[in-house]
Amino acid sequence: MQIPRLKNMDEKVLKMICDYLKPVVYPQNTIIRRMGEPFDSILFVTEGTVWVYSTTDRSQQIRKMKQFLQKGYIYGAEELLSWATSHSSSLSFVDLPFSTENVKCHTKVQGFALSAMDLQAIVSNCGHLWSPSNSDEAEVPHTTTLVLV
Repeated sequence: MQIPRLKNMDEKVLKMICDYLKPVVYPQNTIIRRMGEPFDSILFVTEGTVWVYSTTDRSQQIRKMKQFLQKGYIYGAEELLSWATSHSSSLSFVDLPFSTENVKCHTKVQGFALSAMDLQAIVSNCGHLWSPSNSDEAEVPHTTTLVLV
């Protein structure tokens, strides 16, 4: 799985990220995240299909499909890694980003999750290795690959 924000991250930090991943299973038709809820985790999809969509009004009558995620996709990494990078010296859950879309399981979904709390622990334990320069998106010549076994 490739995450551009982690392209230059120290291997010790990547190992710690893998160590903190927790297996998750969501039944078919489960809502993983609703619009307006805080991003509390990154989801690494290993099996199943996830719909990412937005609604245009409060009655939720008009929907727009944004993404169709399957095995190998990651959801929420950009948002939480941006939060961790920009607030690395003083991570606060008050500053968590909020979802602008709904995330729902179309099928049973299996994967791994990295919670915001665990990401905070990684940043505080590896602060000297956590590189805010990874947020520079102007140049992304390659990506780091996290292999989930």
